[in-house]
Amino acid sequence: MKRKIFNEVNIISFITSFIAAVFMSLYVFNTSVDVVVSDYMRIINYYYDNVFDLHYLFSIEAISRTPISFLIRIINALFFNLSVSFDRSLNILFLFLFNFVLVKYVLTKINKKYLRIISSTILTTIVFSLSQWEMILNGTAYPHYMTLFMIITTFYYFDKYFYSNEYINKYDDKILNKKNITVIIFILITSIIFAGSYGVAFCMTFILMSIIMILINFKNKSYKSNINYYIIIIVSVVCILLFYISNTFGEPYEIAGAKNISLIELLKSEPLFVIKFFVKSLSSSMVSANVFEFYKYIFNMSERSIYFYGITYLLFIIIFVLLFVLNKSYKKYIFLVMTFALGIFDYLLIFLARYIFVKDTYGMSSRYYIQYMFVLISLVSYGFIMIDNLDLSLIKNKIVYFRYIFTKIFAIFFIVYLMSLQYISNKHEIMLMPYRKVAYEKAKNIIMNIDEYEESEIKNSLEYQKDISQILNAIDILKKRKYNVFK
Repeated sequence: MKRKIFNEVNIISFITSFIAAVFMSLYVFNTSVDVVVSDYMRIINYYYDNVFDLHYLFSIEAISRTPISFLIRIINALFFNLSVSFDRSLNILFLFLFNFVLVKYVLTKINKKYLRIISSTILTTIVFSLSQWEMILNGTAYPHYMTLFMIITTFYYFDKYFYSNEYINKYDDKILNKKNITVIIFILITSIIFAGSYGVAFCMTFILMSIIMILINFKNKSYKSNINYYIIIIVSVVCILLFYISNTFGEPYEIAGAKNISLIELLKSEPLFVIKFFVKSLSSSMVSANVFEFYKYIFNMSERSIYFYGITYLLFIIIFVLLFVLNKSYKKYIFLVMTFALGIFDYLLIFLARYIFVKDTYGMSSRYYIQYMFVLISLVSYGFIMIDNLDLSLIKNKIVYFRYIFTKIFAIFFIVYLMSLQYISNKHEIMLMPYRKVAYEKAKNIIMNIDEYEESEIKNSLEYQKDISQILNAIDILKKRKYNVFK
């Protein structure tokens, strides 16, 4: 029997995602201007003088950067004359698709209609949070949002085809059937074409999940399907190796502000650096870093508040994990295990990539919210599923009964607490909208009248602190090709 496209789950998922995408579009339109800033300067110099030159794709950036971006640049140059607004629209489009898949999965696990509506609204609020303002306004971020969609879709199919009762009952003895191949193809395409550096955490998640599934099968003395998990492990390892091999051939470039220091040297000089970095990163998942900066400036607020939110969030995570294990939920919700694991891997990899800046606040940047939110959405999704599914009337064991009551109360408290902080972060970012608009308008005026401004003002306004010659060369390309502000 064919499944209905216009069922309740799909309709609610689409409507909430669409409304959020409309509001995000209004935010972007009223906050930004179609002008190139920041990393666009490097991209213009490398690629936009001739978008059909695939030298970097086939020699240097085969996997280390996202190959899909070459196609998008060609489309943008040919049809939109390098429009940042076009790139930003891709950010919103793929965030919409990401949210649709996420909400659809969660709603299939919830039975009560009112909880479906509430959970879809809250999850959508988290996914479309303005805490990610830096990424959503940055046109070069579209590969990241494409990757988010590919990742969540791959998780969805893995949960559906590798872990569902349908798979266990019908496909346990089959190797590489059509549904298995679908998941493996998604892993390959996501890692090689879309993910770039995101692919490392993505593949590590699949390796971890496959090992867990193999152990479960050994415990249950069910060995036949293990070959499929071995194949996924091999494919994931190959993708990680391809990324690092491609990265070694990449063209080296100086990272502004980075220091030549090893992690061991850093820990010797600052033993608490790791703890501070992670706690502050956790706090920025709950409250936008801009809010901390604002209150610190206005009310002379100390760093204790940052540590408070970070430690509180860490406690929430620990309690959720304990409840997840005690309630044996890992047997039903492998999708949530994967989103949680990916989020944890992202925290670790961001630290390993950014500790070289020797700033314990570096992980608080809004550009990392879209990676951190994987932990958030897994906790909130699990909270709603437990609120809906734990039937207390069927429990006779008093210990289990009180644990289930605690799970429900705890989940409700966490969701309310999180949404109050999301409200503060979103409200603060809305307050900053006109100021960001003015900054973009100034950047546009500088590009069009570059000779009238000092070097320091140009670099600050265009958010590009490298050699001024790179900025001037990028602007010359824009003029010659009649791109962006010169179209």
